Amino acid sequence: MSHSSFPRLESAAAQRDIYNRDDNNIIVFYYTKNDSPQSDLIRSEVDTLSASYPGVLFFEVNLDVNDNILDSEAARVVFTPSIKVFQRYASIQMPIQFITTGSTMDFNFALQSVSAGVAKPLV
Repeated sequence: MSHSSFPRLESAAAQRDIYNRDDNNIIVFYYTKNDSPQSDLIRSEVDTLSASYPGVLFFEVNLDVNDNILDSEAARVVFTPSIKVFQRYASIQMPIQFITTGSTMDFNFALQSVSAGVAKPLV
C-alpha cells in the first residue's frame, strides 16, 4: 500500500543504495506501514513536499514490505509516519534530521532547515 506519490523502495539493499552516498544531494525517506491512518490523512500534504523542495529526492519506505525493516536506519523507526533526511551519509554515518510526529508542518520545518544549510548532523 502506498501512502505517497514518491518512488517506493522495496528492500533494505535499495535503501542503502540510495542514502549511503557522499554527495550534497538531500535524500528524504518517508517511512510508513500498511495500516497507517495518519499516513492516509496527511497524504495530500505529503505529496506537495516534492514540489516545494524540487532539489530534494523523496522516497517512500513501507516498513511492512519485504525486508525493509532490516535496514539499520529503518529499524530505528518506531512511529509512522516519520521522515529521515540524509546528506553525506557515507561520511557522517547518520541522518541529518529525523522527524517522528507525522505532522507535515514538522516535515516542512526540517526540510527548510536542511535546504537552508542550517541543519547539523544528529548526535
